[in-house]
Amino acid sequence: MVKFENFEIFESESKGKGLRAITHIDAGEEILHEEPLVYTLMNAKCRGLRCDYCFSEAEKLFKCSKCKFVSYCGRECQSGDWKIHKHECKCLVKVAPKQPPDICRLVSHLLFKYFTSNKKTSANPSEIEALTDNRGRVTNSRKEAFFTFSGVLFDYLKGCSFTDDADIYGLLCRISSNSFTITNSELNSLGTGLYKTSSFLNHSCDPNVVAIFNGTKIHIRTIKEVQEGEELFLSYINLLATTKHRQSELMDGYMFTCSCTKCNGNGFSDLMMLSMRCPQCTCLQSLDTQSERSCGCDKKCERNKSAMLKALDCMDSLEALYNSINVIPTPDQHKKLEQKIGKGRQLLGHCNIALLHAYEVGMDGCLDYSDWKGALEYGKKLEKLYLVYLTKNHPSIGLHYFKQGKLELQMENLREGISYFEKAMKILCISHGEKHELVVLLQQTLQSALIEVSSLEQFGHVDNMMKMEE
Repeated sequence: MVKFENFEIFESESKGKGLRAITHIDAGEEILHEEPLVYTLMNAKCRGLRCDYCFSEAEKLFKCSKCKFVSYCGRECQSGDWKIHKHECKCLVKVAPKQPPDICRLVSHLLFKYFTSNKKTSANPSEIEALTDNRGRVTNSRKEAFFTFSGVLFDYLKGCSFTDDADIYGLLCRISSNSFTITNSELNSLGTGLYKTSSFLNHSCDPNVVAIFNGTKIHIRTIKEVQEGEELFLSYINLLATTKHRQSELMDGYMFTCSCTKCNGNGFSDLMMLSMRCPQCTCLQSLDTQSERSCGCDKKCERNKSAMLKALDCMDSLEALYNSINVIPTPDQHKKLEQKIGKGRQLLGHCNIALLHAYEVGMDGCLDYSDWKGALEYGKKLEKLYLVYLTKNHPSIGLHYFKQGKLELQMENLREGISYFEKAMKILCISHGEKHELVVLLQQTLQSALIEVSSLEQFGHVDNMMKMEE
């Protein structure tokens, strides 16, 4: 059993390896930070916009003169990446102008680092072999996908020499079960990485730790108070989904079924996520579209199958539009979205998950079109729902408060903006840490707003004094 300062790696029968607190840990503590074993920048979102080595944005990036595929912000990063890129560059030149899939590049980085035929330059493969591969749980569809990737990988790596113990299928299984999505400070995806110790964190839909990244370096921080002997849990997925959808995503992506308290509880969150307005009364209670329960008011309303079918159709329509939107809605999609949201607010419960998803893309659309007032209205609706569904001190809540504060400033509502910034500080200091660049920026923004309010108050006091003298 390996022990660290405030946690240990332990083995359980049902989950394999995990991390467990060996002392009391307060919320807002960093318990672990480490560099990745291997990682890769996302092709679709970040290629040519960020450095392939440190993931930073730079005014000018320099492409590799040979492959013209990877880019660096300077010589230091190019030199740091050379151990891997000296192998990869030849492969990229060979397949150009085609681009290898991200997962193929990640597997190739593992092979270049741990399994080259030159054992003097290869790292110890035991670091990778210690990670769970879950190969016994791999579904047939996943196996087919792995074999397809293997075919692409063999073409990509043709001519490269590796040791006999390079198990491609096992590496694909390990990446699938253990990789992290590397994000920026606002939790937007940048790439994928494998980490030696952080990969042992098990999943819960009610997590007590979060992963925050500084470049490619991972920082594991507690967002709840953790007792001695309590396991440390991270969420692998987006928590804003019903139990059914969360379980499906975990099985498809990580090959296990979650048994956390949220998944095995009374399903109260699901009742709210799938709720509809009672069509027979004006009470604020909602009906569950999945059962025969009435709204529960003293009028004893009866079930209305027709209304329930309309609500289900409305949910399906909203979710279909949400899934069709590529990050930012087009003007036509935004118009349709507002129409469907209007209908949804008449038929669905105010906590319905389809409305939440619609509010998110609606807010993104308003921000893109500089409609600050519209974005603020959507943001206020989302604020209430995030507090209902997300774990206390979840970074998404803090980031949302920061965004709301900036919108209030755009609307010249200084005091409201300051209030949001102060709420954001309380959460982001816990989730990101006081020294994180995002929190430093938030502190600066808050101080600027406070100074502006103070100046306005002084000006108002002087103006009033002058009027009195007149």
